[in-house]
Amino acid sequence: LETSTFLAMPQLLLGEGCEVRYHQPDRDYRRAKGHSQSELKEVLRSPAHWLARYGPNAEPTFPSAAMIIGTALHAKVLEPEAFDGMFFDRSEKPKELTVPELKAALEEEQIEIPKGAKKADLESLLYPDGKPVDKRTSLSKEDFAIVNGMTEALRTHDVTGRWFDPGRNNYRKANEISFYVDEANSPYGMPIKGRVDRLEKTKDGWLILDLKTTDDASPDAFMKKAFNLGYHLQAAFYTDLVARTFRDANVKFVFCAIERRRPHGVALYEASPEFLNFGMEKVQEAASSLRYALETQHFGGYSQQIQSLGLPAWAKSKQNEPDLF
Repeated sequence: LETSTFLAMPQLLLGEGCEVRYHQPDRDYRRAKGHSQSELKEVLRSPAHWLARYGPNAEPTFPSAAMIIGTALHAKVLEPEAFDGMFFDRSEKPKELTVPELKAALEEEQIEIPKGAKKADLESLLYPDGKPVDKRTSLSKEDFAIVNGMTEALRTHDVTGRWFDPGRNNYRKANEISFYVDEANSPYGMPIKGRVDRLEKTKDGWLILDLKTTDDASPDAFMKKAFNLGYHLQAAFYTDLVARTFRDANVKFVFCAIERRRPHGVALYEASPEFLNFGMEKVQEAASSLRYALETQHFGGYSQQIQSLGLPAWAKSKQNEPDLF
C-alpha cells in the first residue's frame, strides 16, 4: 500500500459532531466521555460484566504480563520519545545503598549521624522527603529484551519498517489518535470514542494500523485469536469511526501481528469485508444492549434458563477422524 503522512494534507473537513485529538495522553482519553469498542466487547459477555468493569463502582483491573509487554511495545514503537520515561529494565536499577554507603553519603553532605542509628534512620536523614520513588513500570531483563526485539523486527520489516519509521515527518502526531462522536450524531444513540494506533493517508483513502502482540502470528492461529478476542468488532468499530469522522468511506484496517518470541515474526492481515460485516453486526448488537441497559438501569447477566451443553465443532471433527493405528 502506498501511504503518506496524512497530516501533510490540507485541512480536513470533519463530520458533524466528530472530533479528533492528537497527542492526547492515554489517561485523558480513558476519562473522556464516550463508549469504546472495549466496552462493547464486555457488553457482549453481559451487561452485568460491563457494569462490573466500566460502571461507576468498577474495581481496578490489573494487566497480565503479556498485556504489559504489549503496552510497552506500543510505547516503544508509537511514542519513542516517551518510552524511557514510562518503562525501565529493573535489572539495571541501582541497588539500595548499604549502611556504609549511606553513612558515606551523609558524611559527604555533612549531615551529623546519631550514635547507634539504624539503616532506616540513616535513610530518613539522607532522604528527609522520602526515598526517591521510580513511578515507571519495571520490566524484567528478559521482557525488556523482548520489547526491544519486537521493535527492531517491526522497523526492519520491508513493509512495517516504512510505517513505523520514527524519522518520518510528523511521525508521532499520526500515532495514537483519539476520535470522538457526540451523542446527537452517533449512530448508536450514545457518545462513542476510539483510539487508533496509527493512521496513514493512502492515495484512495485511509489505512488504520493496529499492533497486536501474540505467541503465534501464523494465519490459522491469528484467525482463531482474532475471533476469540473480538478483533472483528474492534476493526469494524474503528473503520466506521474513521470513515464517519473524515467523511470518507474508503478505509482499510490492517493488523500488524508480531510474535513475542524470537525471531519475532511479523504478519500483516487486512480485515476483509466479511470480517468487518460480522464485526459491525456485533457492534450494533452490543451498542443496542448497552443503550437499553443504561436507559432501564437493568444490567442482566447470563441467561437464567438451563441450557444444553454440546460439543464444539473442533471436538466433533476430531471424533470423526479415523484411528491412526
